[in-house]
Amino acid sequence: LQGQNVDYTQAFRALAGAVRGDSAPLRALYDDPAQELDTWLAAYLKRAANEPTTPEARADAMDAANPLYIPRNHMVEEALKAAEEGDMVPFDTLLKLLQTPFMAQPNAEAYTHPAPEGFGPYKTFCGT
Repeated sequence: LQGQNVDYTQAFRALAGAVRGDSAPLRALYDDPAQELDTWLAAYLKRAANEPTTPEARADAMDAANPLYIPRNHMVEEALKAAEEGDMVPFDTLLKLLQTPFMAQPNAEAYTHPAPEGFGPYKTFCGT
């Protein structure tokens, strides 16, 4: 993940899809999935097949532990800026999604993506 700058949140959710038999969304996150992902994924799925848990139960457990929506910095900044200008809709929308982060919501695809190019490095600090 780190070597190809793959978003961890998206990757762990997409890995559940690969467990269900659809690796295309996971592979799409990589610039070159053949470089490292394909070998690792084949070994992972082979190992998982030797365990008593069914693929569907494994994928469901993965989805229950890996959120679809997280408070991404660019979304938080957008919501705060809009709130400062009197528009609470972006804040309310983000808050609603984060109350059920493991469940897909209609019209919320944009909230699953990392920051766009040009957002730049962003650091947050506990207690600030």
